[in-house]
Amino acid sequence: EVRAVIKQFNPAVYKFNDETFGFNAGRANRILDSIIEEGLTATPKYASMRADRVDPQILQKMKRAGFTYIDYGVESGNPEILKAVKKGVTLEQTGKAVAMTKKAGIKVGVNVIVGHPDETRETAGQTIDYAVKLNADLTAIGIMVPYPGTEVAELAKQGKGGYKILSTDWRDFNKQVGNALELKGLSRRDMEAIQALGYLKIYAYNFRIKELFNFIRMYRKAGWRFLKKYFAIE
Repeated sequence: EVRAVIKQFNPAVYKFNDETFGFNAGRANRILDSIIEEGLTATPKYASMRADRVDPQILQKMKRAGFTYIDYGVESGNPEILKAVKKGVTLEQTGKAVAMTKKAGIKVGVNVIVGHPDETRETAGQTIDYAVKLNADLTAIGIMVPYPGTEVAELAKQGKGGYKILSTDWRDFNKQVGNALELKGLSRRDMEAIQALGYLKIYAYNFRIKELFNFIRMYRKAGWRFLKKYFAIE
């Protein structure tokens, strides 16, 4: 399949969306060996991986196969929340995976969520602090969305996990600019503030000044709308 897509369509990027790509080491190595042997390394490749399934050897081979970006689903910076959501990956494992990926010369991304069941300002703050510490090339800070069929949706429907449904409009089911739910101890406004300040903190605390100014410039209108909403400015 990889060969057919690259040969026929010559994509700018080939992405492996399945985060279990590295779950079976034998399968992953066979795919990587085929890519290298068939001369398909020039096309940049992205992958989503589990942090507990990477090691220096697989990362070095991925680098040779043309992988330029790997992202990890971190979810939370609080160990108890990770256990509660059955993530199956520890903060230590994630930290090691991010460090190994950087060392292999592959750009790394992490995805975190604010608004897990019974989330508090303290636990959400721990998530942001952990993202700052990881200092990935790209960090996505999302706000929990109760997508139909998920455990979060069921909890919210039953009023459990501290959740309160704000909207059932599908347009509000967005991790970045949505308005689907909030928590009793963490209002929607609070989560949006944590999200916005989290991005600023990642850039500022890691002295990524150019990216900080680019972020401010790119989202200045959205930032002004948020400030008006947060402080009820007319």
